Amino acid sequence: MSETQSAAEIARQWLADFEGWVVDDGVPRERVFGDPGWWRDVLALTWDFRSLSGEGIEELRKAARGVRFGGLRLGTDVPLHLAAGGTSLMVQFELTSDHGAGRGIAHLVRTDAGWRAAVLFTQLDEVAGRREAIGADRPHGAHTSTLEPTWGEQRARAAEFADGEPDVVIVGAGHSGLSLAARLERVGVRALVVERAARVGDSWRNRYASLVLHDPTTYNHLPYLPFPTTWPRFTPKDKMGDWLELYATALDLNVWTEATVRHAELPDADGRWSVEVSRGDAVRTLRPAHVVVATGLSGNRPFLPELTGVEEFGGPVQHSSLFRTGAGAAGSRVLVVGSGNSGHDLAQDLAEHGAEVTLLQRSPSHVVAGDTMLAMTTQLFGEDGPPTEVADLISWSMPFSAAGDRQRAVTAAAAATDAALLDGLRAAGFGLTDGPEGRGMSALFMERNGGYYIDVGCSRLIVDGTIAVKHGVGIERLEPGMVVFTDGDARGFDAIWLATGFDGIRDTARDILGPEAVAAAGPVWGLDEEGELRSVWRASGQPGLWFMGGNLSYARAGSKYLALQITAEVAGVR
Repeated sequence: MSETQSAAEIARQWLADFEGWVVDDGVPRERVFGDPGWWRDVLALTWDFRSLSGEGIEELRKAARGVRFGGLRLGTDVPLHLAAGGTSLMVQFELTSDHGAGRGIAHLVRTDAGWRAAVLFTQLDEVAGRREAIGADRPHGAHTSTLEPTWGEQRARAAEFADGEPDVVIVGAGHSGLSLAARLERVGVRALVVERAARVGDSWRNRYASLVLHDPTTYNHLPYLPFPTTWPRFTPKDKMGDWLELYATALDLNVWTEATVRHAELPDADGRWSVEVSRGDAVRTLRPAHVVVATGLSGNRPFLPELTGVEEFGGPVQHSSLFRTGAGAAGSRVLVVGSGNSGHDLAQDLAEHGAEVTLLQRSPSHVVAGDTMLAMTTQLFGEDGPPTEVADLISWSMPFSAAGDRQRAVTAAAAATDAALLDGLRAAGFGLTDGPEGRGMSALFMERNGGYYIDVGCSRLIVDGTIAVKHGVGIERLEPGMVVFTDGDARGFDAIWLATGFDGIRDTARDILGPEAVAAAGPVWGLDEEGELRSVWRASGQPGLWFMGGNLSYARAGSKYLALQITAEVAGVR
């Protein structure tokens, strides 16, 4: 290896070696990958999410041969730039397979033997023969004859499915369901979104008044239609609801509001579900090939712990889903059970309205200051970062199982930045954790979809004593005006808010579609043995049933991957 090789020369040589290894048994894996080396593939080779290392990589090479993987050439989405010291290089490339066209990222490192891939990522971007109707391929829009139906007339018929059945029924018009519908419509797959609320966006509007997204706007763009550059850094909930309504209209999505699924039957011999949808006094039975549950990973059914003595307590004991504002709580003694984002938000709202608040924290939480989170995410998803689709490609290129050292470093750096805040929380008796294996928020999100708080003000109130903390115990029983904790401590309270979460999306699917529809489906969320998320954006175990979810960033990328799989089935490619 020449000491003066350019980044382009290194990239071209590695691509040639990689393509040669895929097709030639005589080329050793060690010529392409480091030790052990990782290959993550999303749909380009296997119609699944796979992350393999070492000898396991051979399984993906076999899959690559089976789908005529090739057509490799350097891409231009990620500029070639040798890292400081000339020890690493990120290479973006284009690819093709029988599945369609895609892109890849190789994270190369310099070794004594030459440049090798520490991590390789390949993904499908386009199903063969089904280009997105965007950019130069966008719809024409103009009339060729005044005798033809107008755009509005065509949209009205399409939204009612007056001329045929939807290919896909999506339950839930939140950011997940709308993102998926937008992706599907761009490739000619007919999607209907069923929403029980009166308006798109009501799932945000109807939540507590102080709710603000804890992730920055530049991290949260939806497909095809980014937030305006005038948008606040952190989005208020009513603004988010209005944006979703605008999004559905602007992208010509077919949404039935005030609609519910009354009954569903599994696909028949023709591969079609029977889905009975009620809207007002009307009931229609639809025959989609696919049903997607997009009601939120946390589900719709509040989890209510059994508390002995609820009837004797005398004050309200309510789930956080019913909370709207702390106004009127001044002077009252309130216990908030749960230390996730919602628990913190409720505690802050109540305290700032003059309530005497105690936060019951049963297990340690991971805390990151809002400004620190902003700095962490905007390194890639920032004002001056790459286009969002490119940022997603880079972000998804790292297998979770291979990202431990990086996640620990990020977690440690955030803790150093937030040292004063974290020390103050510890002094106040608040339990802290740096997450599984020190991997911080990323691991807690992927494994539990919870257990962390991005501070937007509550931590300051805990540190200064405005909000008291009761840590590491549960509730033994309730007595009149009193809570007795499992450590024997008894304290007087006037009201209890249970920020204890929900039963989960799989339980919601069972409630909506019936137990038979989800009997064959596996757990949703959490990591499988390869470090990939289970049953979300990928096969659920029940043919024709899919789960769509995640925060705005994950849903943006996940909607693309799920749309590709559904499109492939509709087109007969898969």
